[in-house]
Amino acid sequence: MQILIPLWFRRKPKPPVLIRPHTLASRLVRNSGVVEETRDDGRVVLVLSLKPARWTRILGQSTEIPVLRKFELDELGHEVWDRCASSPTVEQLIRRFAADHQVNVREAEVSVVSFIQMLMKRGLVGVVFCRLEGRGVEVEGFDVEAFILERRV
Repeated sequence: MQILIPLWFRRKPKPPVLIRPHTLASRLVRNSGVVEETRDDGRVVLVLSLKPARWTRILGQSTEIPVLRKFELDELGHEVWDRCASSPTVEQLIRRFAADHQVNVREAEVSVVSFIQMLMKRGLVGVVFCRLEGRGVEVEGFDVEAFILERRV
């Protein structure tokens, strides 16, 4: 006799345990749904269009109108945001940031990684984890073009 367990009672798989070298060798991928706007005073605002949650239909709200979330970046945040697309790895992003601002690499690592974590929590960037083989870094079978973050409110 087989017992059927509803989906909401099933355990989710645990996320992989990442060590520092794997994290620093990973690449950042911007969410394709983010629109970058520059205001007149030079501030940069990131606008993310989110799909409304399904339960909003119960409350009578329209699920076809997207919810817009806006995030304002300062100068340093905008610099890191611009380099997310061009830096091959997180470690190179950190080293370039440390060299440009004349700070210790460890200080730059702490601030940049915490900023990247905040961007990830908000769904603005994703991380492509790489495996280390010898000296080179190879991306595991991952289609970056198909990587789209879908978030619900």
